[in-house]
Amino acid sequence: MNPLDFDIKSSTVEKLIDVVAAAIGKLSAPYLLRKIAAAKGQEILQISESIEKARDAIGKEFKIQYDGGNITITAKDVGPNGVEGTDSRIDDRLRTIETERQKNLDRITLFALREAARIATSAAQAPIDKDWTNRFFSMSQDVSNEQMQEVWGKILAGEVNRPGSFSLRSLKLLRNLSQQEAESFRQIVQYGIKVEDCSYIFANEACPYRQGGSMWNEALLMRELGLLSESIFFVTIPCSNETSVKLRYEEKQFEVLAKVGKADLRLNGYPLTAIGRELSRLIEVAPVTGYFDCLKADIEKKGFICRTYG
Repeated sequence: MNPLDFDIKSSTVEKLIDVVAAAIGKLSAPYLLRKIAAAKGQEILQISESIEKARDAIGKEFKIQYDGGNITITAKDVGPNGVEGTDSRIDDRLRTIETERQKNLDRITLFALREAARIATSAAQAPIDKDWTNRFFSMSQDVSNEQMQEVWGKILAGEVNRPGSFSLRSLKLLRNLSQQEAESFRQIVQYGIKVEDCSYIFANEACPYRQGGSMWNEALLMRELGLLSESIFFVTIPCSNETSVKLRYEEKQFEVLAKVGKADLRLNGYPLTAIGRELSRLIEVAPVTGYFDCLKADIEKKGFICRTYG
């Protein structure tokens, strides 16, 4: 994957670059780094080679630093028996940690740039909350798995495009989510059906996440994690013969009406939580064959009218 292989054509991309530069420094903005690297790459390479040669010549007990064209050589903090002292070990540990964190953040912001270019819309003019960006980079800096970095990148791009799209609670949950748990959530979201502004997993015969189904334990795990409602096993949808309720599953959709007066449609299933709905927007759904048709048949068996719309 080449995250920089895209056209910069939206205000979302421009706003993202500004947000990243303001939050973690302009040199951490991948777009700016690319420009700097193009101009300075050969010079940096030559300097690095020269420093390595000098280090081999003078020995490990000296430290070589390059800063703005100036090279300094100083004795390292060496303790008895030639072992580097505590200060040097602390510096080395912190440098190792922060170097890895910077690599993680660079990768995440590259994914964010690619997602911002894919969205290719006019970003909302409202600024992102500074506390949100600070918490975002603080939580994401230790994410080293590439798939999870891509998720964090999508969140950053989505928040830049529409501030308020992702809550700090969602970031906190995602930070503690393993790759395997994230994959389990991606799979269960394939069964998410929109009812007005909510999303539900309907536990019909075509859904393996129903109680007693092959994926029931995964549904329980999602409930424990706070992605599915913990206490609701039934979905109650008020209907009437005059006002319909619309159900949508990607490109498929139908509306439900009661035959006479008003009635409550009760179905087996459970809703995604607010956090679950936020994170589900990051997932591309490939509709499961037969699942939506099975739901429609169940509703008609209960005496309600289903008709296609749109």
